[in-house]
Amino acid sequence: NKLPNPLAIFRKDNENVSGRKTSRLKKPLIFTLILIAALGAAFWFIPSAKATIFLSPQKLQEDIDVVISGASDETGKLPGRSVNGEVTGEKTRTTTGRKTVGDRAKGEIVMLNNTSSAKTFQSGTVLAGPNGLKFTLDNNTTVASESGAPTYRPGEAKTQVTAGDIGSEHNLSQGTLFSVANFSTSSFSARNDAPFAGGSSREVSSVEKQDQEILEKELKQELEGRIKSQLDPDLLPSEILIPESAFSSVISKSFSSKAGEEAETLNLRLTIKTDILAISKENLEAYIKTTLSAKMPANWVIQNGYQVSFIPQEKESKEKTGARKFKMRVNALLLPDLKPGDIAKRISGKTLEEAKKEFMSLPGFLRSNIRLSPSLPSPLNRFPMKADNINLTVEAEK
Repeated sequence: NKLPNPLAIFRKDNENVSGRKTSRLKKPLIFTLILIAALGAAFWFIPSAKATIFLSPQKLQEDIDVVISGASDETGKLPGRSVNGEVTGEKTRTTTGRKTVGDRAKGEIVMLNNTSSAKTFQSGTVLAGPNGLKFTLDNNTTVASESGAPTYRPGEAKTQVTAGDIGSEHNLSQGTLFSVANFSTSSFSARNDAPFAGGSSREVSSVEKQDQEILEKELKQELEGRIKSQLDPDLLPSEILIPESAFSSVISKSFSSKAGEEAETLNLRLTIKTDILAISKENLEAYIKTTLSAKMPANWVIQNGYQVSFIPQEKESKEKTGARKFKMRVNALLLPDLKPGDIAKRISGKTLEEAKKEFMSLPGFLRSNIRLSPSLPSPLNRFPMKADNINLTVEAEK
């Protein structure tokens, strides 16, 4: 049997000590590596940024001739269809006219005949009083001749007269003398033995023809707007109405007062029927894009759609059918055709100053609005390393 080697015991103890030291050294190293990896992953995935780039837009306005047809297969024409509705409404406005109203004075006169023959005067015969005031006979009146010598007396006949106009100035006092028609007063005349009464006048509001015209125009416009909202449910989701194509016909109308009548207010009840064209949004957009493509600068696109208005180019009539011509005015804002995703890749990981230099190289650049999250001290305050974490939009400066 071999005797045990005392050095072996020492070697074993030494090996145990070395293993313990190696184990103690590995643990901090692994923790450090994990921490670095976690920080790197956080720096890659967590930061986010939101940036808006404002560019100077170009304004585009074009007038395009367009024909809208009820047929869907006519080349060069926009297909459309007519939708219609009927609506009734009322509206009141204050009248603008002024007129004088009142009563005519009435009274009894004695007609005098200084001729040798009897004379009959028809109703309506005009008698003239002082200051040019006119009166007319109410009835046919016959006046006997004068009596002759030696006891001369003119022929007399009592009758009724009415003033030719309203007003209190016709309330003449008794003893007033009148001429008769075109006769000389030496032949025929008249007097009143009692005062005239009943004449009066006052100024009141009245209906002008213009009041009726304005009221009808305003109410018609309101009803056309109401019809449009009523017709919307009849539209397909892919259709839009062309308000400028509206053609309205009056079914019935009733004014509360005629022109010239006394009234402080005027009311109108109106019923109209309106036809409006509807067209496909998709067809309209395709037509506009095709027409504008040759007029737009290269590498520029329409920003946020466009505004369209239609101007009828021919007078419409109730019987008109088929194709209708319009001048279509298109207003749009154009921006450079930039790809936000490409810009985000170019600025990922860059500082704010470096990113702003990139922005300034873009056509039409005016300013930018940037927000980084989280906000870190420089030089760590950068755009995210991951481009997908950058929310970048391009807008036209208002």
